[in-house]
Amino acid sequence: KVQGREYMAKVLADLEGKDITLTIEEYSKEKRTTYQNKWYWSVVRQVSNALNDIGYRMTEAETHAYLGSMFLTKVIDNPIQKGNIVIIRSTTSLGVKEFSQYMEDILRFSAENLDLVIEHPSDWLMKKYI
Repeated sequence: KVQGREYMAKVLADLEGKDITLTIEEYSKEKRTTYQNKWYWSVVRQVSNALNDIGYRMTEAETHAYLGSMFLTKVIDNPIQKGNIVIIRSTTSLGVKEFSQYMEDILRFSAENLDLVIEHPSDWLMKKYI
């Protein structure tokens, strides 16, 4: 359902005669922000370094896949081969709420298994400005 038809008509009228690029796509769910994405890859880097420090040799891309295999798996029935299929969801498919839970899982794992305490950005900002 298209909402705000009158507003859209006004916006388009204001753009008349201008060269523009307009992208229209079906609304899905709110995606994570660029800021969240940068923080995620910072966390992946820290986890990768910690794993390397204890003898695992993983690149950041491999660490990203490893974390996904631990926290983003979904098991579905495979009726053709009579068993289960394990699917690892892509982080890009996560909405903000799901992504926040994924990050909490990684932070907990890092603290409990790698003795790696990763500060949440909000903690760092509180220290900086208070």
